[in-house]
Amino acid sequence: MQQIGARLPASLVRQAKRRTGLSSNTDLLTVALANLALEDAFADAFEAAHGQLDPELDIGF
Repeated sequence: MQQIGARLPASLVRQAKRRTGLSSNTDLLTVALANLALEDAFADAFEAAHGQLDPELDIGF
């Protein structure tokens, strides 16, 4: 474990806690960092795949 100190706008912390349902600053920062570390790159992969499939491909609908 590593200890981190931070000064954050109180309104930002309140809104983030309200949105996540978390009450602990530690849990809130853990979730925030996890979201950055494990960010889903779907949008980038989707955009990179644009035009890669055969337009005649039958995908069932």
